[in-house]
Amino acid sequence: MKAKLWLLAALLLFIACGKDSEEKGKQPKDLARPPTAATITEADLPYTFSEGALRITIAGIVPMKKGHGIIYDKAYSQWSISFQYENTLPQDWEAPDKGWPMGRCAGISSFKVVTDAGNTYKPRFVGGSPLCGSLKPQQKLNLEERYIFEIKKTEKPVEILAFDQNETETLILRVRR
Repeated sequence: MKAKLWLLAALLLFIACGKDSEEKGKQPKDLARPPTAATITEADLPYTFSEGALRITIAGIVPMKKGHGIIYDKAYSQWSISFQYENTLPQDWEAPDKGWPMGRCAGISSFKVVTDAGNTYKPRFVGGSPLCGSLKPQQKLNLEERYIFEIKKTEKPVEILAFDQNETETLILRVRR
């Protein structure tokens, strides 16, 4: 009988503690605030950052040499973000498991482009997260055509916006040409 009472008391305590910690961790919706300018990194292209031993450079946004897709409006030209990845280790580098939505990939998973006319474009074609897989020791890899934007021919891209999409789309990086 004492064992049953002890077990019941422990269970009630466990439930009470769990509810208390859940309530402390929640923030009322009306107090939730968007990120401040202090949380957004602003830089010029090329922009380099590291994820562990992987050095990632957003080299720029370049016009496509040939069109992607079967049909696109001739009033638009296609542009692509150019990336460079470098394994700084003397051994193979493997992409970390970032969980959903990226899985085993490195880099930023969401971009938009702002033009000199002030228009913001999302990619029309996305070839997946920037880098999934592995790199050999000290290997450098240049990639384009992962994010392809269709931009009016009368406009030129001037900024790349990068977003963190782990929970919500939050601007984390603004780079200028």
